[in-house]
Amino acid sequence: MADIEKTRKTIPDLDRSKTVLIVEDERPILNALKIKLTRADFIVDTAQTGSEALELLKQKKYDVLF
Repeated sequence: MADIEKTRKTIPDLDRSKTVLIVEDERPILNALKIKLTRADFIVDTAQTGSEALELLKQKKYDVLF
């Protein structure tokens, strides 16, 4: 995660409007990822279960899912 800004500078199409959906059942990991990506100017949504993620995917298009 420390290299997010470096990565963003080397991949031209990563702009500030990229949306990310993080699916993780461990709350501390989920929160840490959300904080890091939000600070790197990504728009971040989170889900703790697969079914919750599927509901979010029905409502919105994401650029990155992990």
